[in-house]
Amino acid sequence: MQQQPVLTAQQQAIQLVRTRYEQGILTFEQFEYALNALIVAQTPEECQTIVAELPSTTATSVLHRPEPPSAPAAAPIQRIVGTIGELKRMRRPWRLEPHTSFRLWVGEIKLDLSLATLPPDSVLEVFVPVGEAVIYVPREVHVTVRAFSLIGETQVMGEERNGIFARLNEEFPSEIPSASPAPHLEIRLKTIMGSVKVIRVNGPVIALKDVIKEAAGQVLLATLDAFKQNRGNKGSSQR
Repeated sequence: MQQQPVLTAQQQAIQLVRTRYEQGILTFEQFEYALNALIVAQTPEECQTIVAELPSTTATSVLHRPEPPSAPAAAPIQRIVGTIGELKRMRRPWRLEPHTSFRLWVGEIKLDLSLATLPPDSVLEVFVPVGEAVIYVPREVHVTVRAFSLIGETQVMGEERNGIFARLNEEFPSEIPSASPAPHLEIRLKTIMGSVKVIRVNGPVIALKDVIKEAAGQVLLATLDAFKQNRGNKGSSQR
């Protein structure tokens, strides 16, 4: 059997440089420089020095490795903030963004999600340091609830925690079978002193006291308008 000829140090170095170029480790300029230098090299040590100056497979593999797909950018948070009073979404259709935050320092937050357009996956954060938060959730939604009350009451779809450090973390699957995947909603509720509630509903909730309050407001405005108009008419007749 014919033996393979033994390569000289110069030939081995040239072959190594060519292999790295074919693998994309070396640029054409680096390959051309190394090849010209090796051709005129006189000793094995010179060849080794030339090769040592070039990018190696280990050193450049990270540079030539395909970059992993970038993670999708986090959805911007829609923030609804109040100081004292009420934050409500109970009367008209509204849209829940993929990440929505309601914050009211003192007062009441009431949200009817059966009136809201829900994305496939969403996060709803509600923080009322002092007061009450009530969230109405339609039965077809898969819900993850993470609720905490430092001092107060936590009620979530039949589950209840009371007292100090009342904490609840539960999954509540959709109650209505459907061929399509149910929307998933994660609700994060927090209060320092107060109560937080999550209630399943079949459809839009209309609170009677809200209807009465709105009707009373309309009556009061109409009365004030009539009073102003009457005073204006009297002033005109006295002239």
